[in-house]
Amino acid sequence: MGGGWMNSGGGDDDSKVRGGYKNQTLRPVTIKQLVEVPITTGDMPVHIDGEEIKQIKFVGIVRNIVQQSVNVTYSVEDGTGKIDVRMWINGESGEEGTRDQMLDPSIAIG
Repeated sequence: MGGGWMNSGGGDDDSKVRGGYKNQTLRPVTIKQLVEVPITTGDMPVHIDGEEIKQIKFVGIVRNIVQQSVNVTYSVEDGTGKIDVRMWINGESGEEGTRDQMLDPSIAIG
């Protein structure tokens, strides 16, 4: 009776057509990587470094904030580039507190 892990053959297999755990993970990226992604049309998947991307996250410094009645636009820089990020505001969902919290100079988008 030894302890340890046994390969039962079950679980998630990354090679299956439906995708796998690898395709569902959160991918850290730089702004430079995002800016260099070729523009796709329709439902074409986005690829970074040869891998299909489903979810991303990047960290940067907010350099400028433009508030409008329906959205807030943040100019974010991470040392590799600069990008504008827009957060849409739905007045009924109570996002006013979220907008005030986002005024911190450092931000994580993802």
